[in-house]
Amino acid sequence: MKVETIETERLKLEPQNIGHAEKLFHGFNDEELRKFTNRAPLKSAEQLRNGIRSLENRLSPDGTRHCLNWVLIDSDSSDYIGQIEVSKPLNSNEFNLAYTVFRKYWKQGYAREASL
Repeated sequence: MKVETIETERLKLEPQNIGHAEKLFHGFNDEELRKFTNRAPLKSAEQLRNGIRSLENRLSPDGTRHCLNWVLIDSDSSDYIGQIEVSKPLNSNEFNLAYTVFRKYWKQGYAREASL
């Protein structure tokens, strides 16, 4: 499944790939953010790269769901703001939407903008 880059007023949403791992690593490892996401600390950017690699074909590891992930990048500064994930069972019209916005960018409307 081909996934395109999407642009909004302030954001560029790039289809997530292993090339994003280094710049996402510190944001995902923020201790305050992890209180809300319930994610274990990442040991290295390589660990994150491996997780991203497992989803680059846009399917869950068990092959039952489409997994479409985009990285949120500020259009002006090129700062990495977070990630948005859409997952959908292969045989269903329902989907799940999840997002992670890095703490520096909280309460600025980025999740809403990326979700529209």
